Amino acid sequence: MKENSQRNAVVWRMLIGRVGVARLAAVVAALLFWEVAARYRVDPQFLSPPSRIVLAMPSLFETPGVPAALWTAFWEFGVAFVIAVAIGLPVGLAIGLSQSRQSFMPIVLLL
Repeated sequence: MKENSQRNAVVWRMLIGRVGVARLAAVVAALLFWEVAARYRVDPQFLSPPSRIVLAMPSLFETPGVPAALWTAFWEFGVAFVIAVAIGLPVGLAIGLSQSRQSFMPIVLLL
């Protein structure tokens, strides 16, 4: 019995030590909690379980206009990201490489 508990403790420590396993376990636990809460505790008009959402995806993408709207949203996101990097990278480098960076610190902290 003691060997079994020691072996379980070693396996548990090995699983906890691996970041990927811990992240996967957290995602699975969150999805499981969401599924149970949506099915048994929350009004279905307010919250749908993830299983129903996955089953509804094909019909959503077949709806006219949805693929074009998604493409537009992703394009806008990409353009905004490029603009943010183009502005933020030089500003960040200028502040970081500046000899008087202490004078910029209150501005950076406010951001």
